[in-house]
Order: sequence, then structure tokens, then C-alpha cells
Amino acid sequence: MTPTVLLAFLALLVVLTLIHEAGHALAVRSRGGRILRIRLGRGIRVARSPQREDGPQWVLALPPFGGRITYEGIPEGTPQAVVAVAGPAANAVAAWLAFALAGIMAPDPSVLPGAGELDSLTFASASMAAWFALVPAALVELVAEGGVDELRQALALLPQVLSGGGLAGLLYVTGAGSALWAVLNLVPVPVVGTDGWHVLRSLGAAVRSRREVSP
Repeated sequence: MTPTVLLAFLALLVVLTLIHEAGHALAVRSRGGRILRIRLGRGIRVARSPQREDGPQWVLALPPFGGRITYEGIPEGTPQAVVAVAGPAANAVAAWLAFALAGIMAPDPSVLPGAGELDSLTFASASMAAWFALVPAALVELVAEGGVDELRQALALLPQVLSGGGLAGLLYVTGAGSALWAVLNLVPVPVVGTDGWHVLRSLGAAVRSRREVSP
């Protein structure tokens, strides 16, 4: 992988994180909540903006991959589950749009995996399904065989697509990364605090609340 391709992948991860956190933020705002802090990166903090009453504080950490949003004014239970799902949903929408644009702009369908003679909308849906399926398939393969060869092979294609596909290749890689980001965040991992874990915890709180008010 050349330095240029590596930098492109790193920049892509930052963009995908921003899209993800924007989804959470939009869900909070749409439900009348207040965003206190948006953190880009989960490592060592290197910069932060002043805390303001009229907007969120921004925090930058290295490496700038992954993020976290702190908010208030959203009740526990289903409303917080909706906020948690909104991040992966934003990545899913971005992935589909990126795949569709890649299908439209590709000068030669052969530069994109699976393009063939498909129209751009069908190509976008097929690509979404393929990349979405990779994560659960990898988890099954990891448990059954101790490896993730199928996922590794798919990821190995991306540098080639990025370097040889022009703008269409960049859009395809963006779609693939955004699709993977969406699905990975829905895997419930309590130690990491993924969105999938927050969804389960929030829905559990909703169930407990209903039981407490039941006669």
C-alpha cells in the first residue's frame, strides 16, 4: 500500500466517523435534546474547543477514529435506543449513496467489484448487501474456524480499487467503509460501548420501566 493510498484510507476513516456522529447528533436534536460534547477519536486528547451554552464542545483525540457524543434531555429507554441506531443508520445511507454514485461515474464497470451490467441503483443495493453480510459471516467464521479469511480477502481488494478506479473507486471504497462501520457498530460489545450495546441496554431499560408501571 502506497503512502498516498494509506493517507486516503486514514482520511476516509475520519469522514466516516464524522458522518456517524452527525447521525447521532441529528437524532438528539430532532427529539429536543441538547448536545454537550462531540468527541472525534477515542485515544489521547490533543485539542478541545471551549464549552459553550449555544453549542457543543468539540474534542479531538488521536488516533481520530471512532467517536462519542454526550447529550442530555433524551429519556432512557426507546428514545436513547433511537439515538444509538441513528449513527449506523447515517453510515448506511452514506454507503448506499456512495455505491450509487460510484456506479454512475465508473468509466468502466470492471474497475468496481460486482458491477458488471448492473444499473447504478441495483449495483448500490447489491454492494450494500454484500458488505453488510461480511461482518456476521466473519463472526461465524471466527467462531467456527478461528479465522476471517472472507473479510480479509474483501478488504484486500480496496487498495486496488482506490488506486485504479479514479473517483468511482474512491466512492466505492467510501461505501464499503461506511457499510462496514455501520454493521460493526451494531455488534453489541459492552467493553467498547458500541451502538449495538447501547441499543440493547436502552431497550432493556424500556422493558424494565414498563414492568414497573404495570399493575
